[in-house]
Amino acid sequence: MPTSTSTPLPSARPSRVVVEAVAPLVDGGAFPAKATLEEPVTVLADVFCDGHDRAAAALRVRFGRRGWREIPMHPLGNDRFAATFVPDQLGRWQYQVQGWLDHLGTWRHGMELKLAAGVDVSVDSLECSRYVGSNTTAVRPGPPYASSSSVRISFEPFAAHVPSNG
Repeated sequence: MPTSTSTPLPSARPSRVVVEAVAPLVDGGAFPAKATLEEPVTVLADVFCDGHDRAAAALRVRFGRRGWREIPMHPLGNDRFAATFVPDQLGRWQYQVQGWLDHLGTWRHGMELKLAAGVDVSVDSLECSRYVGSNTTAVRPGPPYASSSSVRISFEPFAAHVPSNG
């Protein structure tokens, strides 16, 4: 016999994108990582989603309470992404890794496979108009492979702190 629950359904569907294994990380984000002024800090993260869709990622960086600066993350293979920033001021730096579904990248990868196999892609090429063409103004600013319908999530494990001399 089915039972009813008083628990309401969530108002939004959870994201299909997962961001985890972010590095550098000290004690699960309990303490800030250390960095050296004017030396590159490379941030790594695993960004993936369910199914065969591709994921894309960006590193957001800021000093203090200033606005975020977004840097595209580059895939290293096996769902691992990397991006580098250079702290140019002493003090507290924060970063976030954001991931989203890369619909255009998924379509492009499928087209590359079909073209290499000699499969007719006439119908598939029509699908491209969903991502480019008349909707180019709706494409997310930043990496050219991200579509406007991208789902993004954030993971902010800690703030990297650049120690002062003294």
